[in-house]
Amino acid sequence: MKDLTNKMYNGIKAIKLSHRDKSHRAYWIFKCHCSKHFVAQGYKVTSGHTRSCGCMFSINWNKYHEKIRNKILENIIKTPSGCWEWQLSLRSTGYAQIVAFGKAQGGHRVSYRVFKGDFDEKLLICHTCDNRKCVNPDHLFCGTHKDNNFDMHVKNRQNYLVHENANRAKLTKEKVLEARRIYATGDHGCSFLAKKYKVTSRTIWCAIKGITWKNLEEIDNENN
Repeated sequence: MKDLTNKMYNGIKAIKLSHRDKSHRAYWIFKCHCSKHFVAQGYKVTSGHTRSCGCMFSINWNKYHEKIRNKILENIIKTPSGCWEWQLSLRSTGYAQIVAFGKAQGGHRVSYRVFKGDFDEKLLICHTCDNRKCVNPDHLFCGTHKDNNFDMHVKNRQNYLVHENANRAKLTKEKVLEARRIYATGDHGCSFLAKKYKVTSRTIWCAIKGITWKNLEEIDNENN
């Protein structure tokens, strides 16, 4: 059985297991975003079928979404690049913060939901523009952690993988150049090199292909 304790689903927090029915289905005690406690089947909440204790049944969702869309449009500045920069509350990470659906959350997630539709809560909402204040739905896409990490590699946003002076860097320019030479021989692949330099296969692959450590390409070419 999956432990739901203290996990959040659409603004609902799982408190503790309540009981199991005759079919062994687990029922949990949840805390609604209105602060009331209620009991519901765990699957119903985690899958999104149950989104409140019942307090939101009377809400006209079309009107509510329209209200949030208007709130967003009234509190942004449109930049020449097309970004909609949120002008109110920001999180400590620099992301827009909007109170909606019973809780304060990332503005980009709220914008995606009201302009494009619902999405799996397990997924990330990523920016194509890399502007954390941006809430333009045209600049947002759903993705997994793997998708987001690869996007960081491609755009060179993950600085600790780009150069050796960054904190947490495990690679150095000497190691990267050596890895490229070894890979070029065809004797060893990324798995071998990842173990050799104690990094992930994706990290070494990006370094070898020049997605990261781009500044070494000219040096490597000159030495050859």
